[in-house]
Order: sequence, then structure tokens, then C-alpha cells
Amino acid sequence: NRLNKKNIHNGSKSITIEAMMVNDTLIDFSSVISGTFLANEATELRSETQGRVIAIYFSEGTTVKKGNLLVKVDDSELQANLKRVNIDLVQVKNEYERRKGLLNVKGISLEEFEQSRTKLESLEAQSTLLKVQISKTEIRAPFTGQIGLREISQGAYITPNTLITTLQQIDPIKLEFNIPEQYRNSVSNKASIVFTTEGSQKEWEANVYASDSRIDEATRTIKVRAICPNPDHHLLPGGFAKIKIDLDPGRKNILIPASALVPVLNGQMVYLIKNGRSIATLVKTGIRTEREIEITEGIKPNDTIALTGLLQLKDSLEVTVNLKH
Repeated sequence: NRLNKKNIHNGSKSITIEAMMVNDTLIDFSSVISGTFLANEATELRSETQGRVIAIYFSEGTTVKKGNLLVKVDDSELQANLKRVNIDLVQVKNEYERRKGLLNVKGISLEEFEQSRTKLESLEAQSTLLKVQISKTEIRAPFTGQIGLREISQGAYITPNTLITTLQQIDPIKLEFNIPEQYRNSVSNKASIVFTTEGSQKEWEANVYASDSRIDEATRTIKVRAICPNPDHHLLPGGFAKIKIDLDPGRKNILIPASALVPVLNGQMVYLIKNGRSIATLVKTGIRTEREIEITEGIKPNDTIALTGLLQLKDSLEVTVNLKH
């Protein structure tokens, strides 16, 4: 680099530093962000009732359709109770119809008829309840998806706390990632993103469909989700993705070497050089690249900042500048 030396002496000792004039630059905000795959739908399958498993109708790792019967729990006692109630129901229904006819010709009182109707409705409720309880002895797939590993065997006694297996829908599959809060408007719904997976250079495409309605206080980021077709089940929940995303296309701002920043108690600062003296100036920063950092507040184009001698510099110190172009 060509050096332009400028010496300023005001009776006090000066130090020699390297400095640069800053300019606004069209910044490439294409960043690689880490993401994690999530199942489109996922659940742990458990029984709503307790009892002994009398049949298992699924194979581990296979695809099942919504509504498929997966596990059957013994319902013999419930079926016996339902049969008894249904027999009683037939008799009570006949009695109800007979009394209804008598009421029409004033052969019985209204009170006697109401007693018959109450008994009928009670038995109908018992029958309905038993049918619901029997239906709960059949564990069915709540959606189409891939069955996980089996955690029970035929003959096992299970309760609502017993894990039977898992079910995940992975076509399509979701991709979750976080972006800095200041760029939450840069990734809109239906925006297309490109990503790669661990150990492969193949590029996949996903579409953003939702973002969280709050900002994480700890990381100052917002959670975003995209969705991607996955017909061959190559992508699995829990997997890692590298997402390339342009957070702010066409944006200009100031980039300076990250080494020019000086950490202080209330943030970060740089040393501006004006009239041959250093001026400590607080700045606000944005996105970092490998060697540079964006300055969003504190300095402007054509300002000169110190690059070296930062440990020796202090406010209003006289300096000799080697200006880097």
C-alpha cells in the first residue's frame, strides 16, 4: 500500500499509527445460518385406557395411513357390559313404546310415562359410554406418517403413561432457524431459501411460511420456519442444515476491520483522527464478516479511524498518521 505521512507537532509527544478513511460500501449480507429439521407433524402414541395388549398391527419404521389400527387393547369386559346394556335397552324401548300408546289414550299417567322415558335415556347413555370406552382400546394413527421403534410387546399391560411408539410426518419437513432481530423484516412469508446438509453439497430449496411473534431476549433473535418437500425421506428430524440467506440485499453501509474496535464498559468504540488528534467515539455495530464488522452509528463516510496503536491511544492524543489507501 502507498503511505501518505502527515506529521503534526504541538509541543507534545506524538505516536505514529496506521489509519484508514472509511466509505460506505455495498455489503453482501449473504450469511450462512444454522438450522434444524423438524417433523411436519410428530406425536408419541399412548393408550387412553389401561389393559393388556392383544394385537399389534404395525411394523417398525414403516409408513401408516391416517386412521390405520395400530394396537388393540383387551376389551372383552367392556363388550360383555355393552351386550348386557343392549339387551336391557331392547326391553326398555319396547316398554317405552307401549306406555307411549297408553298415554295417548290416557291409560297411564304422565308421571309413569316420564319414568319410562328416563330409564330409556339412561340406558342409551350407558350404551354410548361403553362404545366410547371400547373405541379407546383401539390406538389408531392420527395422521399419515412414519412409525418409529416399538416400545411394547403383545401381551404387555399398558397404561396411559406407557409409550407405545412415535409417529412422525416428514414429507414435507420443516426447517427452523434464527435471524437477528434487526433483520426480521428481511425474511418474509413465502420467501425462498437455499440450504445444504451435513456431508453433502446438494442444494435444497425451502419456503418460509411463518416466524415467531416474539424476540428471544437472551439471543436477540427471532425464530423462523420454512417447509421443504421430502418425498424420499432423505432429510430427518433433528438433522443439521446450513442455510444461505441474503438478509438485506442492496444495502450500503460502513465496514471496518474488526481489529479497529475497542471494547469499553458501555459498548464499543473506535478512535477517529481529526486535526492530528485521536477522538474516542462510541459506535453501534451490525453484522460481522470473517474480518470486518458493519458500523451502523457513530462514524460516517470520509471519517478517518485508527487501525494500530489502540492500546496507547487515548482521547485527544496527538498522533502521526500513516494513511492506508
